[in-house]
Amino acid sequence: MPKPTLSLLPILAFLLIPLPAMSEMVSGGPLSIGELSQRSEFVLIGRVVTVMSEWNKARTVILTRVQVVAQESLKGSARAKERVAFVQLGGKVGEIVSAVGGSPSFVEGERVLLFLSRKPDGLLGLVGQFQGKFRVETDPVSRVELAVRRLPGSDKVLDRMPLDQARFEISQGTRRNS
Repeated sequence: MPKPTLSLLPILAFLLIPLPAMSEMVSGGPLSIGELSQRSEFVLIGRVVTVMSEWNKARTVILTRVQVVAQESLKGSARAKERVAFVQLGGKVGEIVSAVGGSPSFVEGERVLLFLSRKPDGLLGLVGQFQGKFRVETDPVSRVELAVRRLPGSDKVLDRMPLDQARFEISQGTRRNS
């Protein structure tokens, strides 16, 4: 008697559903810093301290919980040295991997600029999936700190600007929101 196999059809169907962040990108390019700022409850610069994937309570979805120590709050009430946690779909638990198109990856120790808002379940999540994550990098020649946004799963740079310029654009975006 043949062993039953897990049908990949529901998984493939889910992966083929257009996600809002990807459709926004196709229809007009990635969200600008100003748009991200307006849609965010919190904007902060910080360092990733933990990345942990786990099953949800019903064991139907893998979630990745990311915890960041805030270094600078650009919008919202996060204070320096405060830990801010958010959740995104996908991750790896044991040998099972759940990949969600448009979700960025996080590495402990990396410095990031994040745009976060509350989801319907009350948890924080990235605004526009990968669009809400910029990696903070230092230019090797000028030593200027840069905010760099990449397409998930690749090294393709979508945005690269001095961090001070990003701060300015965030302040302009939050003023328009007031």
